[in-house]
Amino acid sequence: VSDGALRCFASLADRFTRRGVDPAPLAKHGLTEELLSRMAAAGGTALGPSSACKPGRSSTGAPPTAADSKLSNQVSTIVSLLSTLCRGSPVVTHDLLRSELPDSIESALQGDERCVLDTMRLVDLLLVLLFEGRKALPKSSAGSTGRIPGLRRLDSSGERSHRQLIDCIRSKDTDALIDAIDTGAFEVNFMDDVGQTLLNWASAFGTQEMVEFLCERGADVNRGQRSSSLHYAACFGRPQVAKTLLRHGANPDLRDEDGKTPLDKARERGHSEVVAILQSPGDWMCPVNKGDEKKKKDANKDEEECNEPKGDPEMAPIYLRRLLPVFAQTFQQTMLPSIRKASLALIRKMIHFCSEALLKEVCDSDAGHNLPTILVEITATVLDQEDDDDGHLLALQIIRDLVDKGGDLFLDQLARLGVISKVSTLAGPSSDDENEEESKPEKEDEPQEDAKELQQGKPYHWRDWSIIRGRDCLYIWSDAAALELSNGSNGWFRFILDGKLATMYSSGSPEGGSDSSGS
Repeated sequence: VSDGALRCFASLADRFTRRGVDPAPLAKHGLTEELLSRMAAAGGTALGPSSACKPGRSSTGAPPTAADSKLSNQVSTIVSLLSTLCRGSPVVTHDLLRSELPDSIESALQGDERCVLDTMRLVDLLLVLLFEGRKALPKSSAGSTGRIPGLRRLDSSGERSHRQLIDCIRSKDTDALIDAIDTGAFEVNFMDDVGQTLLNWASAFGTQEMVEFLCERGADVNRGQRSSSLHYAACFGRPQVAKTLLRHGANPDLRDEDGKTPLDKARERGHSEVVAILQSPGDWMCPVNKGDEKKKKDANKDEEECNEPKGDPEMAPIYLRRLLPVFAQTFQQTMLPSIRKASLALIRKMIHFCSEALLKEVCDSDAGHNLPTILVEITATVLDQEDDDDGHLLALQIIRDLVDKGGDLFLDQLARLGVISKVSTLAGPSSDDENEEESKPEKEDEPQEDAKELQQGKPYHWRDWSIIRGRDCLYIWSDAAALELSNGSNGWFRFILDGKLATMYSSGSPEGGSDSSGS
C-alpha cells in the first residue's frame, strides 16, 4: 500500500510540474518528513540521525533485511519526488532545506550503490538551489499548451504528410524537417494522434542537428503523452541529444506512462554514458555562458539581482560545512568507480561555490580538521588513474580552486603528496612544443643535466622516485615505497611498504618489531 501511495504522489507531482503549477499542496500533511525518514532508513539507519523525522510512521521500527532492500529500491522514487517538489515549489524548498535533510542524506550515503547514486543526484540539485538559486534552473518553453489539442485532429492528407515527415526524421533528412517547419507546413510542437511530438521522434531517431533546430525554434522539451523527449534519448542511448535537451530545460525527473524517469530507462537499457549524464543533470542544465541572449537578459536583470540574493545565503554555508567532509570521506571509503565519479563532481561543485573565508572555516572546524589532507589525497588519487580525462579535468579544477581560495592551507599538502609534480607531468608534453623548441633549445638542456652528487637538503627526482639527503641518512621514496639509508649502516636499512615500517638487516631478513611502533 505504501509503495502504491508513493508512486501516486510521484505521479501527482509530475502532473503539477507538467501544468506549471506549484506542487506545495502535496507537502502539507508531512509528506517531506516521511520521505526523509524513508531515505534515511534506506541507508540502514531507521533510528538515529533522522529520529526527528518520526521514523515510527514508516511502519517498521527496526526493519529486517528484506525491508531494507525494498526501501533501497524506493530511493529512486523518493529522490525524484523530492526533486520535483524542489523544482516546482520555493516554499517546499525553503522548508526542506531547514529540516532534517542533512541527516537523511548522510544516512542514505551508507546504503548500496543505487541508493548512494540517487542521493547524490538530489544533492546535485540542492547545490544549484543553495548557491545559484531558482533562476539557474532552466525554464521549459511550454508556451503553446492551448493550441496543442487542436493539432491532434488530422485529416487523411495531414496524416499522410505527417508520416512522410516522420520518415524524413528516421532517414536523418535534416533539410526536409527544417523546410517543413520554415514553410509553416508543421508547427514545432506538432503532436500526432498517439501523443508523440516531432522532438520525441527526433530524440529517438533523428540527427543532433534536428534536435537542436527544434529546441531553438521553441519546441517544448517536456511534452509527450507517453514519454518526454529525454525518455526517448535515454532509451536509445543518445548522450549528446540528452545534453542538448537538458540545456534547453528538459526535466530529468518527469515520469513516463510506466512511472519511470529517464535515468531508470537508461539504467534498464545499460546506456552507461547517458546514465552518467542524468546522474548529474545540473552540469548540463546550468550553462556558464549563453551568448548574446544571456548578456541581454543579465543586463535587464542586474537591478533585480542586486536586491535579491542568489540562492539561499542563510543555509548554503551550513550545508557546505556539513556535506563537504562527508563526500570527501565517501570518495575515500568506496572502491566503486560510479560513486567515486559522482562524489568527485559534487566535491568540485562545493569547492567552486565556496568562498575563501568559508573554505578556511570548514577546514578549521572539528569535522574538517584534516580536510586539506583528504582533499589533496583525493586529487592525487584521481591524477594517478590513467585514461580518465574527465576525472583529471575535475581534479585540476579542484586544485585550481584550492590554491586560489586557500593557498596557504593547501600548498604544503600539494607539494608533500606529489600533486604538483603530477600536474607538471600532465602539462609537460604540451609545454615543450613548437615555441620552446624553436626559441631556446640550448636553455632547455640546462635543467636536464644529471646531478654529479647529492647536496644535503636539496630534493632530486629520478623517474617515479624522489631523493633527498639529510645529515645522517639518505631518503628515497615513491608512491609505492620509502627507504631510509643510514650513513652509519653496516648493510641494514629501514623501509615502508604497504603502510608498515620495517627494518632489513644485513643478514637479509626483514624484521618489523619495535621500529614500527615509532612511526
